[in-house]
Amino acid sequence: MSDYEGHIRFGLIGAGRLGGSLALALGDRLRWIISRSEASLAKIRPDLAESVILLTQSDVRLPEVECVILCVGDAAIEVTAKRFARQHAQLLKGTYLVHCSGALKRGVLDSAAALGARTIAAHPFQTFTRASVEALEHVAWGVECESRDADAARAIVRRLKGRPIILTDAVIKRKALYHATAVVASNYLVLLTALARDMAAAGGIEARDFLPPILRTALSNAVKAIENDETLGSILTGPIARADLATLETQAQELEDFPALAEHYAAIGKVGAEIAAAHKLISAEQFTQIIDTFEQMASKGHSSQPSK
Repeated sequence: MSDYEGHIRFGLIGAGRLGGSLALALGDRLRWIISRSEASLAKIRPDLAESVILLTQSDVRLPEVECVILCVGDAAIEVTAKRFARQHAQLLKGTYLVHCSGALKRGVLDSAAALGARTIAAHPFQTFTRASVEALEHVAWGVECESRDADAARAIVRRLKGRPIILTDAVIKRKALYHATAVVASNYLVLLTALARDMAAAGGIEARDFLPPILRTALSNAVKAIENDETLGSILTGPIARADLATLETQAQELEDFPALAEHYAAIGKVGAEIAAAHKLISAEQFTQIIDTFEQMASKGHSSQPSK
């Protein structure tokens, strides 16, 4: 299709955090959006073009579009695609049907493909806590599609303010690992921050006073290392990186009063020791000593917890 990016019209199914973000990004290229949640539709309605049709059910006649994007939970993608294909077989012929899951492959849309839809899996490598256009800007999208649809897939992602990256067959084969990477990069950072806040509370300090600067600096350093293709070992600091057993043992003693924190701290610390050893920051002997210290810390924490 010539000038595809400029003329494509869209329909959306789902108006949650991701669906809402895409709706806002599409502007007047969005013709309709379907969501069972009236509250979700009402939340984004003020920021949508007046021409956008808002629907709470899909069994109605829909204006023609060139692309339909499914923004529903992973468990609902296949059944939603099947139902939509039954209801709108004519509309789907030659139309691009896109799902945005990072864990599921394009094959979950086979029921629609059998009716003539051109299927694409396109996943924004981003975390969404609310509907936001800013969260979409310059984000990499992992794309799975047939080679004949690659140009269209790229145009769709660019229209959504993203950077399309066609996934290789090797990545697609292990797509769950691709998605797990996104989980670590987003969710696990939040979990680590939650642990730091809990430890701050246990130590009697205000998280809002102490944590924001060190979190910003550590994450900024990590991002710069990735962008510059440098090893993360070069920015790892603290008692693990310098094999400071005395400090770790002192921390273990203090954490005996907080068994859950001790277990979590030790579990993450063992991962840190493995990374430090892999980057030659510590010797094999130091690695063994650090692991032993963390295992003792974890076992004391576990034994201190009340039995169920």
